[in-house]
Formats: sequence, structure tokens, C-alpha cells
Amino acid sequence: MDFFSRLQLKLIPFIKKWRLLNIILGAIDIFAIAIAFQISYYINYFFIGGFFFTERTYLILFLCILPLWLLVLYLLKVTEIPRTKRYRTLFAEYMQSAIVVAAILLIFYFIFRHYNLSRRFLIEFTFLGFSFLFLIRLTEYKVFKLYREKGYNFVNLVLMADEGKIDFIERLREYPEWGSELT
Repeated sequence: MDFFSRLQLKLIPFIKKWRLLNIILGAIDIFAIAIAFQISYYINYFFIGGFFFTERTYLILFLCILPLWLLVLYLLKVTEIPRTKRYRTLFAEYMQSAIVVAAILLIFYFIFRHYNLSRRFLIEFTFLGFSFLFLIRLTEYKVFKLYREKGYNFVNLVLMADEGKIDFIERLREYPEWGSELT
């Protein structure tokens, strides 16, 4: 048995049992948002330097916006890993989440009159957050697609069809990354 077969037999049931995959992917999303926040802080406040959590205002802003952004992603169902999803659909869903977060940030900016925060910082944070989240999700999709192509995660199908569905069956054979194995 090779390494991947052993990994599949031992590790995959453990991950499924504890729903570890959702926790890991959620942690990666949190990390992406934190990195975007830090980079936009560093770009706008280069002369201050350091990390954003040394400033009380930015730490509070981060602690408020992080669960909000994760909630928006969850409500838009972007956090799910479906077997097939077009990249433009994924792009549109992340763009929607970024627009919602940017609108909420700007509303709170004007309601609470935090004029010591830079609007440029808020816009850069939203753009970088969108970019990092989208690129990370794109990478995750590629990894899962390769994983399914190798046959480690497949779905057994029983098809009862007539001659009119031959093209559909051929498409299933063409795309092993869909995770279907036809014999």
C-alpha cells in the first residue's frame, strides 16, 4: 500500500468523524482575513509600523468585522465545498460578500464617526480580504479536484437511462474530477 492509500484509510475517517475539514477551512478563512487586515494596516500606517492589534481601535474593528464577514460567507453558502461550481460563480459570491462587508464598514464609519480610521484602509482591507479569500478558495477547489481525479473521493452512481442520455454518461466519464467512477 502506498502512502496515499494509507492516508485515506486512517486519516480521512478521522477527519469526517470530527468534521475537521470544516474547522480547518474555517481557520484558513480567518487567517486570510487577518492577513488582509494586517497588510492593509501596514500599507496605510507604514510610519507607525507594527501590528494592528497594538492599536485598540483596529483591534476592536477586527474583532467585530471578522465574525461578521464569516457570517456573510456562511449565509451566502460560499463556505461549502460542492463537487462542481463554476469559478465565475465563486467569484461573484465572494464579490457579494466583499460588497456587503464594505457597505457595513462604511455605514459604521459614518454612524460612529470614527474619522481617525482611514476610508482608504477600509477599502483596501475589503479588496485584500476578497482577493485572499477568493485565491485560497480557488486553491482549495484545485486540491479537492485533484484528490477526486485520483479516485480518493468518489460517489457511486447507478444510472438507469435510455439512449437519449448517452451524452450525459460520456460527460461523466470525461470529467473524473466530478468524483464519479463509471465502469
